[in-house]
Amino acid sequence: MNKQVFVTKRTLDEIAEMLQFLSSPLVGCVGRSKEVFYALGTLSDAMNKFNFYAQSCLA
Repeated sequence: MNKQVFVTKRTLDEIAEMLQFLSSPLVGCVGRSKEVFYALGTLSDAMNKFNFYAQSCLA
């Protein structure tokens, strides 16, 4: 298995934007309570959601 490593450092703004996206009603992989984010499921659950959306785009 070929594992890719991210070498580019992410800014706090980029991380905040990704957390906002993941906590959106459409994606719903991350919950938010005030300024605290938390996982709403497993990584497998998130993968299945993104796979579903990707397959829907191909149809």
